Amino acid sequence: MNKLISDRTELQHLSAFIYQKIIEMSTGNRKRETIVDKVFRRALREFHQNMVSSYVVIKGDQQVSLHYRDLLLSFEQILNSISKQEYTSANFPVSMGINAFRGFLDEFMRLYKTKEDRLKDAVDGQTLPKKKERRRKKEEVLEFVGHKFVTVVMNIPTACEHCGSFMWLMEKGQVCQVCKLTCHKRCYNKHSIPCRGLDKEELSKTIFGASLKTLVDEEGTIPPFLERLISVIEIKGLYTEGLYRKSGASVKIRLLKQALSADLGSTDYDECPIHVLTSTLKGFFRELPEPLMTFDLYSHFVQATDLSDPRERVQTIYDITKKLPKANFMLLERLIFHLARVAYNEPSNKMTPTNLAVVFAPCILRPRVQKSAQESLMDVSKQTACIESIIKEQLRKYQSTLSEFVTLEDATAATQVKLTNLRASRPPAESAVDALRLSEPEEEAEILSQIQSLVHEQSLLAEMLSALEPRLRTVSSDDDMLSNFDTQSHRGSKDSSLEDLGDNRYEEYALTFDLPVLPSSQLRHLTKHRSPVPVRRQPSWHMRGLASSSLAQSSAAALPGGSSSDGAVGGSALHRQSSAEVDFAKPRFELQSEDDTMII
Repeated sequence: MNKLISDRTELQHLSAFIYQKIIEMSTGNRKRETIVDKVFRRALREFHQNMVSSYVVIKGDQQVSLHYRDLLLSFEQILNSISKQEYTSANFPVSMGINAFRGFLDEFMRLYKTKEDRLKDAVDGQTLPKKKERRRKKEEVLEFVGHKFVTVVMNIPTACEHCGSFMWLMEKGQVCQVCKLTCHKRCYNKHSIPCRGLDKEELSKTIFGASLKTLVDEEGTIPPFLERLISVIEIKGLYTEGLYRKSGASVKIRLLKQALSADLGSTDYDECPIHVLTSTLKGFFRELPEPLMTFDLYSHFVQATDLSDPRERVQTIYDITKKLPKANFMLLERLIFHLARVAYNEPSNKMTPTNLAVVFAPCILRPRVQKSAQESLMDVSKQTACIESIIKEQLRKYQSTLSEFVTLEDATAATQVKLTNLRASRPPAESAVDALRLSEPEEEAEILSQIQSLVHEQSLLAEMLSALEPRLRTVSSDDDMLSNFDTQSHRGSKDSSLEDLGDNRYEEYALTFDLPVLPSSQLRHLTKHRSPVPVRRQPSWHMRGLASSSLAQSSAAALPGGSSSDGAVGGSALHRQSSAEVDFAKPRFELQSEDDTMII
C-alpha cells in the first residue's frame, strides 16, 4: 500500500487528527452508547498515545516510513488487546472497528497530503505536461547476499540451483552477473551462500560484530537501520505475547542478518515475523565487540546495585550512564525507552521489567574478563537488577509524563472550545470602530495566553518523555487552566475523562455489545441491593375492630357469675390481644413454616 507518513510533521498531524476524532465522539450525541463505542474510543485514545510516543523520538529531519497497512495492523492489535481486557462474555466486532478506523485514515489522506504528494503537485504546477516517449524498460537488478540478479529468458532447460526444478524454454529466470548463479525469481532471496565473485573485503563487511563507532556518524546519532528495526517492532509487536522472550526461526534470522549486511537501505522488514525481528535486535547488541554499557563502567554499574536506598540507587546508575560515550548513551536512551513502552503494555505481551531485564542484561552489560561460574552467577543477578532499575524508573516516568501530557491536551481542547464559544457569543460589529474595539477583549486575550502556555508545557513534556534521566519533579501546570477543564469540560460531566475506563470504579459490564454501558453497581443481581420495603400502615377500620374486640372481651370477663375458667380464658385472650398490639407497634415480617403466609 501507499506510504502515508514520511516525516515527524506528518506523524504529528495524524496524532492531532485522531485526537480530534476522539473529541468529536465524546461531544456527540450519546443517548444510547454501547460498550462497542466505549472500547473503540478507548482504542483510539491508546493509538493516539502511541503516535505521541513515536514522534517524540524522531530527531530533526529523520525520515519515517509508515504505510497504510502498518497503521491498520497497529490499531487492530490495540483493539484486540482492549476488547480482551473488558469484562464481558461477548465477542467484540473487530472488523467493524477496523473499517471505522480505515475511514478515518482515508479522510486523513484526503485532508493532509504527504510530503511526496506536495512535491509532486508543485512540480506538476510549474511544468507543462510533456508528450510521453516510448523508452526501453531498464533492466531491474536484484541484489541479495552480494549476488546481482538480472532477468533472463531461458533458451535451454536449466535447473534452478536452489530448488533443483527445471526452468523450461522461454521461461524467465534470474542469473547473477558476477558468479552466474541461476535460479527462479521466487528463489533468488532464499540463498544463504554469498556471491563467489566478491572480494574478501566485501565479504567481511558487515554490521553484526562491528564496532558501534563504525556504524554512527560524527554526531553519534542512532544508525538508521537500527532505528527502523525498533520502530517496526513497536508498530507490529507491542501487543504480541512473549515479545523478546520467544525466539524466531534461526534460518530466517540468518537470512535477515545477511540481507542487512548486503544492503541496509532495501531490506524489507514487513515480511519478517515479529520474533525474527526481536531476535535480530538482541543479536546485534550481543555481538558488539564492546557492550553498549562499556567494559570500563561495568564495575561501577554492578557496585551501584548494592545501595539499599532505591532512590539513591537509581540516581547513581543514571549518573554513571552520563559517563558513556555519546553514541552509546543515545542508543541506550532509545533502547530503554523502547523497553519501557514494551513494559507499559504488560497486560498484553506479559513482559514485565524483570523479564526484559533478564533478556537484555547479558546483551548490553557484561564484564571484560571471563569469571568463574560462582562469580558469574552472582554478577548475573546484579546485572539484571541494574537494568531492571533503569527500566522501572523509565516506565514510571513514562506513565506519569504521558498522563500529564494527556491531561494538558484535554485542557487545551477544553480551553479552545471555551474560546470558540466566547467568540460566537460576541455581538456583530456594526462599524469599523466597533470591530477594532471588539477585536480582542481582555477575556479572549487571557484565554489565548492560557492556550499558548498549555501548548508550551506539552512540548516540554514531549521532550522529556524519551530522555534517559530520572524525573524527580513533575512539570507544574496552571491550576486555573486545569480547573477550567474539570468544571467546563467539553465532554460533559457524564464522561469527563476517558481515562476513567481503567479505574475499578468504572469497570463496564455488559452481557452483549448491544446493551448500553452502565457502571458495575447498576448491573448486580436484580433481587439484591434493592430499596427496602416501606412499612405498611394499617387502615383505621382495622384498628377500630381490634379496639372493639378487646373491649368486648374485657366486658365479658367482668360479668358476674363468670367462672374462673372463663376468666382465665378471657384473661389469656386479653393477654394475646395485648401481645398482638405490642407486636403491631413494631412491624415485623416473617414467613411461617406451616402455611407459608405473611403475618404482621
